[in-house]
Amino acid sequence: EDGWDFTPELAPRAGEPVVDKPSYGGFSLTSLELTLRNRGIKNLVLVGLAAQVSVHTTMRQANDRGFECLLVSDCVASLAADVYLSALKQVKMQHGVFGAVATSEALLQSLSVFPDSLAAQASLDQASVLVAASSEVMAVAQAKRLKSA
Repeated sequence: EDGWDFTPELAPRAGEPVVDKPSYGGFSLTSLELTLRNRGIKNLVLVGLAAQVSVHTTMRQANDRGFECLLVSDCVASLAADVYLSALKQVKMQHGVFGAVATSEALLQSLSVFPDSLAAQASLDQASVLVAASSEVMAVAQAKRLKSA
């Protein structure tokens, strides 16, 4: 479709899976769950548009399937500030019933403890994944990649 493409910074590398998302939730009618489980991934980092729709739906679906979720607060957006704040609040309700919320700075600082080696990259790939839940893109990419951006 004209106008649809990956953000260049998040374009998939050769061999990285890409999941076409036909609805609001990344797990609905897609191979996302199978892809994650086959790779041993249990922790998801969610970013994208719109926080209260695609991101929230994907996060709730992931939570229902037993994945641990982190929503990156400064990497999601909504059309209105109050809706954005409500989306973040809903994630944190009841001691994080759907997951946790952190800033990209906090996420990158946490990732910085990993040495830049292939062994660390391999272990990180098994532990974490970045899920971009938007109306334009559903990409599964390496979370470590954010560090170099």
